[in-house]
Amino acid sequence: MAELVGQWLGASRGTNPGDLIIELEKFGQQYEGIAYLIEQNSETPSTIADLSFPNLPTSGPKNHFRVQMQPRPFNSFTGQEYPEAEASRLIDSGQFPASAQATLSLIGEELHVHWTSSINTEGTANLIPSLANRPSTISSPDQFTWEGFRSIVSSHEHYRFIYRGQQHSDWRLRTHFHRSGRFNLHSYTKRHLPIVHQHITPHTNVFLDRDNARQNGAFLSLAQHHGFPTPLLDWTYSPFVAIFFAFRGMKNSVASDGGSVRVFYFDKGEWEKDLPQYQDLFTPYRHFSVLETFPIENPRMIPQQALSTVTNLDDIESYIQFAEKKIGKTYLNVIDIPHSHRDEVLGDLAKMGITAGSIFPGLDGVCEQMKNRFFPSV
Repeated sequence: MAELVGQWLGASRGTNPGDLIIELEKFGQQYEGIAYLIEQNSETPSTIADLSFPNLPTSGPKNHFRVQMQPRPFNSFTGQEYPEAEASRLIDSGQFPASAQATLSLIGEELHVHWTSSINTEGTANLIPSLANRPSTISSPDQFTWEGFRSIVSSHEHYRFIYRGQQHSDWRLRTHFHRSGRFNLHSYTKRHLPIVHQHITPHTNVFLDRDNARQNGAFLSLAQHHGFPTPLLDWTYSPFVAIFFAFRGMKNSVASDGGSVRVFYFDKGEWEKDLPQYQDLFTPYRHFSVLETFPIENPRMIPQQALSTVTNLDDIESYIQFAEKKIGKTYLNVIDIPHSHRDEVLGDLAKMGITAGSIFPGLDGVCEQMKNRFFPSV
């Protein structure tokens, strides 16, 4: 049976050329999601449409779906929807379609889309899926020793680079939101986050205003640090904190499996100079943005030297590689260290003062540190 869940991206052709993004999730017997057509002509309103249709085709081939839509105009710079009268004024024909019909056909690994509207505009697109569920394609030049790791990071300009540690070198960069099989950030932002905010607020000493970008970032970071899936990805200014997280909690069976941990280092300084950065969660343009939030109600952020990135992309690595090729710079690099170096690395980090007790203030961090000290093999 055809499986459409995921994020699909590509160029549209036809009456309104531009970029087409479709994000689909499955709930019960329905596919639900959203489509964005970002106009090539920046002065023309772009189009957003909610999608909802049965996950079993009603007729025709098993990979062929028919969808009815009610498109709405929106400003692709701000992500805000236009009032109908203003949208009509900005369109050459003076009309914005009241409805549209689309067919979605899964052919091989591509999603072929064709649509027509109530005002006889039409278009087609062949969309490719996100590859984020596949192993990372970023390769390390070698497996480095702990000494080699320290040699590399000691030459880095502080605060220009940020770091993230992961326990396995083949894991891609991917947010908790997308790892959870969710893709529709519009629905997540409009329907789900207000409820989460309502339940979290009684447990905070400060009201975090979701209409304020910085405070909304602090709210998301707080939710993320307490286990709620968000489109944020945690980073640190300290390469040693990053490698602590890479080795943290590693069992003996993993330490002896011949694999490697991975520490990503990302040139935040050059990236922020070269690419637009968006702080609002719902932004239709594809982006990967640095988000430095207030450490409100989140005492872990300061000892971890923590910051975040926010994105609307499932496949972060492919987007960064695309930008590197287009601009001619390298922003993202990796250092892989064998799992077998676990004890040496964690022992030296403890001498530096980097332990669970120091970077997780409170009883949980102290107990984790004591567990690592007295029960290292558990």
